[in-house]
Amino acid sequence: MQTPISMDDVASIPQPLGPRIRVARENAGLSVDEAARRLGVTVTTLEAWESDREEPRANRLCTLAGILNVSLNWFLEGREDQHGLKGDSGAGNAALRIQLEDIRDRLDDVLKLVDDMEHRLDHRP
Repeated sequence: MQTPISMDDVASIPQPLGPRIRVARENAGLSVDEAARRLGVTVTTLEAWESDREEPRANRLCTLAGILNVSLNWFLEGREDQHGLKGDSGAGNAALRIQLEDIRDRLDDVLKLVDDMEHRLDHRP
């Protein structure tokens, strides 16, 4: 069985973003499927981020940091900010606010679809 890589080990080696995402996900005990589901992205998208074929948008990275309980600073630079890794409610709150905004946007889209369907039904012969 392979020994897990610690976040300190990863932080000590200059690396692109992808490996940091993978290590944080694994340390959080999440499978690729579960992490992708929580983020609202496909497994293919998360795998592309973890392999550095693509980079997440800023709002997704913030959400990912909240889900995986790491700071954005650790993701981007490999080191913790002055407020520390765990218990940093600022990053967690920011991630939750972004998720809430995404949900509201999706809800607006659904409501528009419902209104359109209702309008079409009302105007059918």
